[in-house]
Amino acid sequence: MNHPERILFIDTETTGLDPYNDEIISLAIVDGNGETVFYDYIRPEKRRRWPKATEVNGITWKDVENKKTLMDLEPGLGPVFANARKIVGYNVDFDIRFLKQAGVPLDHVETFCVMKEFSSIYGEWSEWKQDRKWMKLSECADHYGFKFRAHDALEDAKVTRNCYARLMKDPNYLRRIGQASENKEQEEGESGGCGTGCMVGVIVLLLLIIFVLLF
Repeated sequence: MNHPERILFIDTETTGLDPYNDEIISLAIVDGNGETVFYDYIRPEKRRRWPKATEVNGITWKDVENKKTLMDLEPGLGPVFANARKIVGYNVDFDIRFLKQAGVPLDHVETFCVMKEFSSIYGEWSEWKQDRKWMKLSECADHYGFKFRAHDALEDAKVTRNCYARLMKDPNYLRRIGQASENKEQEEGESGGCGTGCMVGVIVLLLLIIFVLLF
């Protein structure tokens, strides 16, 4: 990875699924070197109970009542995200939506969703979606031989990093993105897309026209 310290692997635990009404109650950030940049519980500002989410992540109000809010943490987290070149997660769009709703500026950062890319190869085909079904992080980790404790933000972030590293070397994935690249180039050629050679030809033609007009 180029500049691994600028690639962040993130995971959040939240009070629910709605970024407008629910909040982050745990956040983990791991860099490309595998170093933990941040990990802690976070006190939400709107809610005191989230029973359905507690059934999944085990986090209660007692766990977070003495923690800082995300706004309290912003002075430290802001520079971390501002310096990031890429943010990687499993269903990363979910995490990004919650962070943005909390006021974290992330429009400048490239994102990569391990869930979508892994599922594009190994997900079961859905006739209804006409696409492959999304697979759980536990299924991805199991496929690549990793064990972890699910729904702990730090464990999830670390195993996402490991799965990302394996995915980047997975022959099936490399073959798929290679084919996608070839198909794109072919489509551009068939649609009259102008590549490097075409641009050179246009420039030469323009120079000839200018030469004729001047002399």
